[in-house]
Amino acid sequence: LYWPSSPYGGNDHNSAEEGDRHNWQVWHGKVEPRRFGEIPRVDYSVDGVSFKNFKKDTAKFVSEFGMHAAANRYTLERNIPQGKFFWGSDEMAYRNKDYHHQKGILLMEGYTGVPRDLEEYLNFSMLTQAEGLKYGIEHYRRHKPSTSGALFWQLNDCWPGTSWSVIDYYLLPKAAYYYAKKFFHPVLYSLDHESGEALNVWVVNDRLEDVQDTVLLHVYDFDGKPVFSREIPVKVPANVSVRVARLTEEEILQGRPANQVVVCLRSAQGVIPDNLYYL
Repeated sequence: LYWPSSPYGGNDHNSAEEGDRHNWQVWHGKVEPRRFGEIPRVDYSVDGVSFKNFKKDTAKFVSEFGMHAAANRYTLERNIPQGKFFWGSDEMAYRNKDYHHQKGILLMEGYTGVPRDLEEYLNFSMLTQAEGLKYGIEHYRRHKPSTSGALFWQLNDCWPGTSWSVIDYYLLPKAAYYYAKKFFHPVLYSLDHESGEALNVWVVNDRLEDVQDTVLLHVYDFDGKPVFSREIPVKVPANVSVRVARLTEEEILQGRPANQVVVCLRSAQGVIPDNLYYL
């Protein structure tokens, strides 16, 4: 037995209804859904390539998706000729693995803002990749069991440059590598939230035994001062995903602007990593 291809299944062979799916609406801006025989369309815009589009995906098994990030400074400096290591140089462009470099700029524009120099490019691209993969994989995991798998492209790299990998050519991790340890943890406490809407707290338990804990929800301002807190006792059965709480923005912000707080989900027993969200 073998799987005939990847992706495979459904009306256009990349269906959300059956088989496995590659989500390149994010990054490549592909317009979905499409029917078999329709001409593929792309939307090269901030909204078209945004990782927020992961939230629209209800695929059964997502076997390929990803976003670019630069290699680490050390890796690039060893491979770019002297005098060419700056943002916008032809040597930097030459080491961008994709064929339409504007997609990465559009993705950053929608999250961090457009980089103005090399330092911002290194930081912004890595942060956008890390936060984008987190956003998508947490969504897919909350959608369990209807969505039962998520494999991102890609782990490592065969060349020194900008690509979808989370480990660069010299085996140096990018930010998303460290994020993956959290968003792929067997037990996940996550926040499903869009601007102006309620905050939904979810527990995903991939283990084969129940999880009994207290989810600590803390809201801080950017000086580290407490704004709001809530204890949420949970007992979650094995191998399920469940919403355990719903809070309004008004409740947790206590009159503060949403863009000036951070929300932390924490395990009272310390059995999983903290999960941070900037509203």
